[in-house]
Amino acid sequence: MEIVNKLKKISSAEIDRSLKHEKEVLRLANKYPKKRDQLLCSKVPTKTSAEMLRDSPGRLQIDCVEHCGMNTAGQYINSLSIVDIFSGWWEGDGIIGNGQERALIAIDETHIR
Repeated sequence: MEIVNKLKKISSAEIDRSLKHEKEVLRLANKYPKKRDQLLCSKVPTKTSAEMLRDSPGRLQIDCVEHCGMNTAGQYINSLSIVDIFSGWWEGDGIIGNGQERALIAIDETHIR
C-alpha cells in the first residue's frame, strides 16, 4: 500500500529524472543496433586454427579477395592466396576480373602439385 501511495504522489518530472539513464540506454541501443549474422555467413562452415588438421602437408586454405572498393563495376584485381596449413607455405597471385574460370586457371598455375 505504501508503494501505491508513493506512485500516486510522484510527479512526471521526477519520473523523467529517475528514468533518464534507462532512456539513454534505450536511445543508444536503437542508434547502434547489433549486427545480424548474414544468411550466407551462418551457412558456410568455418574452422578455427585449433580445429584444422595439421598432421600432414597438402591441406590447403584458399582465399580470394576483391580489390574493387565500393563498386564492382568494371575491371579490378582479385588476390588469390593459398596456404599449406601444415608447413605455412604460401603462394599468391593476382587475377584481373572475376569468375570461376580465371580463379581455376590461377590455382592450376600455382606450384601446389
